Amino acid sequence: MRLAGLLLLAALMLAGEPAAITTPTPLRWEAGRVSLAGVLGRLAVGGNKVWLAEGLDDAVEAEVPAVDGAWWDGVVAACLAFGLRPDEGEPADEQLDLPGIPVPIGHGTLVLSRGQPPGMQVAGDLLACAEGGGTVRLWLRAEPRVGRGRLAWGRGDAPILIPDGGAVLAAVESPESLAPAASWRCSVPPPASARLTLAVQTASLARWTARCSLTIGETARPLAGGQAIAAVLVIDPAVTTWEGNTLPERRPLIALSGPSAVLQRAQVRLLQGETELGTRGGGSRSGDTGTVLYRYLRAVPEGAVELEIEGRSQEGPQRLQLNVPLPALARTATAAPVEASSPLTWEAGTRPLTQWLALLAASGNPVLPEVGVDTSAAIALPALRGGFWDGVLAIADATGLSPAMPAGGSLSSGAVRLVKRQRLASAVCGPLLLEAQRVDAPPGELALRLHAALEPRLPEDGYAAPEFRWASWARDDQGRMHEIEQGEEAGKAIRIEMPEAEDVVTTGPVVVVRLAASGARHLEFTGLVTLPRVRQWRCIADLAANEPAEVLLGPRAVELTALTVPTRIGGSQWGPGLLIRGLHGAAGVRFSLTSPDGQPVENTREANRAGGGPGLRPWLGWCRIPPQGRVSAELVARAALPPLVLPVRLSVPVPDGL
Repeated sequence: MRLAGLLLLAALMLAGEPAAITTPTPLRWEAGRVSLAGVLGRLAVGGNKVWLAEGLDDAVEAEVPAVDGAWWDGVVAACLAFGLRPDEGEPADEQLDLPGIPVPIGHGTLVLSRGQPPGMQVAGDLLACAEGGGTVRLWLRAEPRVGRGRLAWGRGDAPILIPDGGAVLAAVESPESLAPAASWRCSVPPPASARLTLAVQTASLARWTARCSLTIGETARPLAGGQAIAAVLVIDPAVTTWEGNTLPERRPLIALSGPSAVLQRAQVRLLQGETELGTRGGGSRSGDTGTVLYRYLRAVPEGAVELEIEGRSQEGPQRLQLNVPLPALARTATAAPVEASSPLTWEAGTRPLTQWLALLAASGNPVLPEVGVDTSAAIALPALRGGFWDGVLAIADATGLSPAMPAGGSLSSGAVRLVKRQRLASAVCGPLLLEAQRVDAPPGELALRLHAALEPRLPEDGYAAPEFRWASWARDDQGRMHEIEQGEEAGKAIRIEMPEAEDVVTTGPVVVVRLAASGARHLEFTGLVTLPRVRQWRCIADLAANEPAEVLLGPRAVELTALTVPTRIGGSQWGPGLLIRGLHGAAGVRFSLTSPDGQPVENTREANRAGGGPGLRPWLGWCRIPPQGRVSAELVARAALPPLVLPVRLSVPVPDGL
């Protein structure tokens, strides 16, 4: 009987008739060793699409258990076998008008990325995911075949942990750096094998529009969302009751009465021809018999008016009992990364400069001497055991060459160029070379502008400008202390920003020392340098005007729409421009648009965070979109990663006269 039902449903899918939203897509396969690509092929059924996040190898193989159930059972089996996690998806703009805690239901193409799988439970046509630690997070995921944003956010009861181990859950806001989720702060770490237990109500919301003509004093009964409501236009102060409801005293007014599920959040417009009649406020009152809406008119209308009501109705409600396991907290999930400098070792000796440069280049960091430098000249160097930059400075001290530092910017990368110039002071901080350059300062002060360079093997777009935190005092060669100030606000340097436009020159932070006495020959600064790490994602998509399209951007399937006219998101209108939905955790987004013939429609510029519903923050790139035809959109997004924090010790010579 079960097999016959599965075959019938499969036949309907092949015939092009989609399964109902509340009917899970069936899936069955045998156990065995299979590649990740093979598993993705098995999951591509029933209109469901699955993508792999960037950097994953689909040729890897693993033992996968047998599956005989719903489509999400196959996803769970794949995640556990290959060590993958499903993305949270993009929830709808709508929420149910029910009590309880909002629980997002993600939509869109499923993206699998490398990482510890969350706790997962298949609940009908949905997948419930939970993860915990200091904060417990819960989200639901709809099958990709379900229209993007079709299901509203669910509403959950107060959750409990089983066993609780003395843990108490308190609802908190989900951090903006994470995708929307129901979040609770846990008073103590959840015990091993704990499960998050709660009931969640889910449903879809369908929008409807009702219209009728109103004549003063006569009740009209239009159908709204398939249910009858009553509407009346009252101007007579003597009329105090209507349909069993007591009316407010203000006149003229429009009153509507009907089921609460129909009239909640309903929008009312009054029209006479092409003119919309102005209103001056209103209100509502709900009771056991339903809801009454009031809207006050600014003036008594002449003749009949057209009433237009827009609302939404709930469809396919279901109550899910969730009992989701919480996975063991991965200790390395929040650990700060360790990116050590490239190790470099050589024995003392005399060699041609070209051979010393070859030893540097063997670390994966190219070094290029200035044109005209005799690379065949013999150079004597002491033994070295250190990092790449230690080797560069050793060669610089022996040859009079120094690494070139661009005039603009506080962080540079790329091949190291050795040029003939004088260095004031340098310090090695792991993969960073820090250089101080003197700038003008008032008498009795020493001001230094700081510049840092990455090892060439490290991508410059993987890091933001460093931030320096110094001790309060610098020590001179005679043991005296001198007060240190920050000359510029260092906090600005740590923001995760996109590359500046070509005509903008950026400079590094400044540190200022107030000299307490004269005669110092050297000052020693100690402190920390924080190097923000960022992840950059890039994608290119061909878009038709006003038609949404999905693309893979890093670990997410995002939706791009080239809007020629404003559109409503939540309670606000946005556009025209490039609308980006489903992108969470990004700290900066830049975009550019070109026409099919390669001509720029919009040069590279930044997108802005737009206001959506709770937990929703779409991005919008304001620009003019051609009303017809297609455009190619290039998108670059950056997200913050745990930073590198490195100790720094800098010895700076004090110029004569200070």
